Amino acid sequence: MTDGASQGALALRLRDLRTQWAGVVVTQRQLAEALGVSVPLISSWESTTAAALPGEDRLQAYARFFATTRSMDGDSPRLLDLRELSPEEERTRRELIDELVELREAALRPSAVRQQTGALGGKFYYFPDGQPVRIISGRLAPYEIEPSPPTAELLEAARRLRELVGEQAPDGVDDALAELERYVSAADVLRRLVQLGWNSRQEIDEADWNRLARGFEGGGVQYANPWHPNAIHSLWNGDMDAVVELHGHIRAENPGSDVRWLIDSEVQADDLTAGHVIILGGGGSFFGGLAGPLDYLRRRLDLPVQPEFSSDDPEYGGRFEVRVDEEGRPDPAGTRTELHSPRFLTQDGQRVMEHGQPLLEYDVGLLLRAPNPLNLSGTVTVCTGIFSRGTYGVVRAMTDAHLRGRNEKYLVEHVELASFWMLVHVPVFTATAGAQTITPDLSRPFHRLRTSS
Repeated sequence: MTDGASQGALALRLRDLRTQWAGVVVTQRQLAEALGVSVPLISSWESTTAAALPGEDRLQAYARFFATTRSMDGDSPRLLDLRELSPEEERTRRELIDELVELREAALRPSAVRQQTGALGGKFYYFPDGQPVRIISGRLAPYEIEPSPPTAELLEAARRLRELVGEQAPDGVDDALAELERYVSAADVLRRLVQLGWNSRQEIDEADWNRLARGFEGGGVQYANPWHPNAIHSLWNGDMDAVVELHGHIRAENPGSDVRWLIDSEVQADDLTAGHVIILGGGGSFFGGLAGPLDYLRRRLDLPVQPEFSSDDPEYGGRFEVRVDEEGRPDPAGTRTELHSPRFLTQDGQRVMEHGQPLLEYDVGLLLRAPNPLNLSGTVTVCTGIFSRGTYGVVRAMTDAHLRGRNEKYLVEHVELASFWMLVHVPVFTATAGAQTITPDLSRPFHRLRTSS
C-alpha cells in the first residue's frame, strides 16, 4: 500500500514541471512524444488520485527532458543525448533525478509506519524509517589536548610555594627556579613565534605544525593518550556537550534505532550512506574544505552558507557568510555576500574581558536539514556555530523540553522541513560559575537571522 499524500506530492511536482517550467508550458502530448509513452500514461502520473507511479527510468527521462529548455528546440520535443548537456544542465538533471526518485520512494513507503511523532512527542529528530543515525562531531587539535611547556603562571606558583616552605626547601631549589625562569622566558618567545606563524601554517609540514602548536600553545591531558590504561576517547571530541544532549534525545525519540556518535577523523563511507547523518560543529573536515568523506558530502549539498574565520583574529573573528544573487536570494553562485557575526559585550569600543576571555553575548548558529545526497531515503542535519555555544544552542533548539515544541511548530509553519537552513542568534548568559548557553526561541524575530527561503 502506498502513501497517498506522498504519491500526490510526486504527481503535483510532475505537473508543475510540465506547466511551470522556465516560462515554457509543455503539453501532455509533447511530453509523451519526447518520452515515448502515451498521453493517458502522462495524465495518470500527474493525477493525485491515480494508482500509477512512474518507474525510476521514466523519472530519469523526466530529469533529462526538464534539465534544459533546448529539449523543446526543433520541430518536435526530444531527449538530448547526455553528451549534449552543459555542466549546468547536467547538474540540474542530477538534482531533478534525486528529487523525483526521493518523492517516488516516499510514496512507496507503507503509510502504516509513517507516524507523526517519536516516543517523546517530537518530530524533528524522529526518524520513522528506523534507519541508523550517525552523529559526527569535530576532533580537537592535538595542541589543545597534549602537554605544553611550563608557563609564567606555573613559575609564579612555584615561587610562592618556595616562600611558603622557607628553610625547609630542598637543596638546589633556587637554581632550579632560576633555570625555570630562563626556560619560561624562552618558551614565551617561541609561543609568540607560533602565534605569528598561524597565517603560514598551511606552508609548514603538518607534523611540524602540530609539534610546535602542541609544545607552545596546548594544555595537556594525559588520559587523552589512546594507549593510556585510563584513556578517555571522548576527550578528543570538540562538541561533547552537544553530543551528550543530542545522543540521549535521539535514542529516547527513536528507541529502536541504531544511534551512534563518532569523531570526524573516524568517519568511513558507510557512516554517510547508512541512513541519517548529523554533523555537529562543522570543523575543518566539513566546512574547512579538507579532503575526506565529510568534505565529499558537503560539496554535494551545494550550500550558499558557511563559516569564515579571520586570519587577523582566528579564534574570535569568525562569522557566517551567505552568498546571495543580485536580488538578495541565497545562491551558491551568488556574487554578493551577507555576513552574520557573533556579538561580544563591549565598552568604549573594546571587548569586555572576564577571566582572560571576551564576554560573548550572542553566538551565531546554523541549523540545516537536507536529503542525504549519498542515500536519498535518509537525511543530513548540520548543527554548527562560530563557537561551541552556537552548536550547543542549535542542538538545544530542537531538544529542550520547554522550547522544542514551540520551535518545531514555527519550522512546520514557515519552512520546508525536508530541506532548509536557518541562521540564528544563540544567547549566552554570564553567570558566577561561567558562561551558560541559552536555548534560542525560533519564534522570536531577533533570534532568527536568515533562512533559506
